[in-house]
Amino acid sequence: MNEKHLPLIEAALKRFAHYGVKKTSMAEVADDAGVTRRTLYNAFANKEEVIFAALLHYAGQSKKDVERDCEGVEGASQRLDILYQHLVLTPYQAMQHFPHMGEVLEVGESLPPDQKAAIKAEYVGAIRLVLAPYEAHLKRHDLSLDDLCVFIKGAMTQIKGDAENEEQLSVLFNTLKAMTMGLVLES
Repeated sequence: MNEKHLPLIEAALKRFAHYGVKKTSMAEVADDAGVTRRTLYNAFANKEEVIFAALLHYAGQSKKDVERDCEGVEGASQRLDILYQHLVLTPYQAMQHFPHMGEVLEVGESLPPDQKAAIKAEYVGAIRLVLAPYEAHLKRHDLSLDDLCVFIKGAMTQIKGDAENEEQLSVLFNTLKAMTMGLVLES
């Protein structure tokens, strides 16, 4: 993504999440971003391209935040708490705050497989950053770090969808955390 497109992406995501993808025109996105429709269409051909860019940017930013916050943190529990903050709690809160964020994510689910894979790779990469120090422990359980990261990504997505409130979200994540701790710590 071109950094000059970031204001367009942020304006679009905010409008889509607040008013809905279907009810938002590209002209409204351009107005919110303070650019002409031509400028917006030069950057993105349609809403789906904007949503892909926004979801990819958000995933990449989440990965950077996880990496930054894990720097110097050695404890598995604390590292998993950082993961919870950036990949579970913050997105869950956004879903609660913006009435149409679910619609944005539905469009994300309908993106071409290569685009969905690119977004997923950012999140899996964030999880990998958290668990990389424990790769040797996982091998003792005949588990691959990459497979565990994909599993945890799927579990976190499910947890966010299943939780009825933040308390339940925390309980569900703590179950996943306890299972993960059992795998990554030496017995």
